[in-house]
Amino acid sequence: MWAHWLLSWAALVVGQDSESQARLDEALRRCRAINLVELEPAILLAQARLARATGQPNRSHDYAQQALTIAQRSGYVLDLADCHNHLAHLALDAGDTATARRHAQTARDYAFCDGPPYAYQSALDEAERLLYTLSQA
Repeated sequence: MWAHWLLSWAALVVGQDSESQARLDEALRRCRAINLVELEPAILLAQARLARATGQPNRSHDYAQQALTIAQRSGYVLDLADCHNHLAHLALDAGDTATARRHAQTARDYAFCDGPPYAYQSALDEAERLLYTLSQA
């Protein structure tokens, strides 16, 4: 499973989007085969990011929603922060600033955890960048 996930990123780097998607699909299939739920949101979010990068916003949104559902059910707070940041980007791409602001604020809340230095810093920084961008609009 890990090998397919890493190979998907390698394929993406060299511009092989379809190979990257196939590797992510296989990683997700293997996770589900052995009930490794804790990695499913991250793989689904990787698929969402790939779909957004290849100009497929609807597909990206679907993957992100699947990741969000699993993360919510499982209580994976860090994955929730990443999912909401991605959904904020999608909303911003679509020009829906109210939804983007709501997702960015939710991502910030999840990423804040107990506050610095006990925060999910990369997601917190991304959420704050999004909120700053939205405040300038």
